[in-house]
Amino acid sequence: MALIVMVFMVSGCAGGRSRWGNGAPLLTTGDQESIFVLEKTVIGAPYLFGSDVVCLDRKGEVRVVSVGFEGGAGSGMAVQAFTFRPFYASLGTAGVRPGDPRTLARRGLSVNHTVAQTCAPEGDVREEFAEWVVQAVRTGPRTGYSPALRMTYLSGGRTHVLRVPFGIRMCGENDAHAAGCAKDRS
Repeated sequence: MALIVMVFMVSGCAGGRSRWGNGAPLLTTGDQESIFVLEKTVIGAPYLFGSDVVCLDRKGEVRVVSVGFEGGAGSGMAVQAFTFRPFYASLGTAGVRPGDPRTLARRGLSVNHTVAQTCAPEGDVREEFAEWVVQAVRTGPRTGYSPALRMTYLSGGRTHVLRVPFGIRMCGENDAHAAGCAKDRS
């Protein structure tokens, strides 16, 4: 049974062990959370978030069956679509810029829900992983926020959940008082 491993490229934290969802042991690169804020969003308009990665702790394959926001409908946002794409080098400018105002199709990304990339051992210069990309929308007039994504996946015939500490805030048009949202929209 292969397990999904979260590699948090932005934080550069040292590796550690944690447990999430149904007791499936997952390796992460740290518990440090990040939040990406989009100060100007339109209700129902799609925005892409990516440039973060996952990989497996050993050879194998997992199928991600759903990706959603922690807090579900109460977050004020929804994931419309998601995909995983393999990378075998550093992300650089090839990754999806968080907040890209396009759909997966307009970005030229095909839908793939399978992850088969194995994480490189510590100290290895090889970089092999799968970039996750989600297409998300703000669902109401208020600012939408979630501190993390939840990826539900199948591995070895069992269902597991991976909590990805990548927070997203999509500011509402008239919600300048919300934390992290611009006060002056002129």
